[in-house]
Amino acid sequence: MLFDEILQTPELFALYRETCEENGICVDLENINRDNVLILKIDAFYCSKYMKNETPNSIDCLIIVKCANESYNLYLFELKNVSSTQGIEIAKIKAKFNTTINDFLNNRFKQLFDKYPIKKGNFQQKSVKEK
Repeated sequence: MLFDEILQTPELFALYRETCEENGICVDLENINRDNVLILKIDAFYCSKYMKNETPNSIDCLIIVKCANESYNLYLFELKNVSSTQGIEIAKIKAKFNTTINDFLNNRFKQLFDKYPIKKGNFQQKSVKEK
């Protein structure tokens, strides 16, 4: 199972979190069976000893949800606590998603994530709440 392999990989286990929160807000997972959810703090990886002197931009959290048919959904979150969208730097946010998808998922941990069926579908906005 993907969750077991993630938790048995030291650099991924170090990213495991109970919640996805940053900047005073957190992702609402109240209506999801927590046994089917695994949260990785992706930005912790890119600020860790594994990166040496590199610190590329990355998203806050990757939430992996196990589906009934043994496939998985991946949700990528960048959390911002802002009162307006003015001042949000789109290029920096895109760079964070690019790092996570192209480097984390499709390069560094490709062999792990490629072993398991990841459902492809439409991106959806998920609810967040203030801490």
